[in-house]
Amino acid sequence: MTRLDEISWQYKDDIVEQRARISEMESQYEAECSRILTPSQISVLRSEQQHDDIRSTIDVNEGGVG
Repeated sequence: MTRLDEISWQYKDDIVEQRARISEMESQYEAECSRILTPSQISVLRSEQQHDDIRSTIDVNEGGVG
């Protein structure tokens, strides 16, 4: 997360480069996970990531009280 914040700050004026660096970082993360996790652990991780992606698209204020 710290590295993601650094990239976002460092390349705040160059969105194309920022996205390229973040993509590179994500690829390195995936490769490291594949190296150290079992296939079933990777499956659980990807399932959780998909769940988090869906949850992040939901408007937390929609349908709320107040």
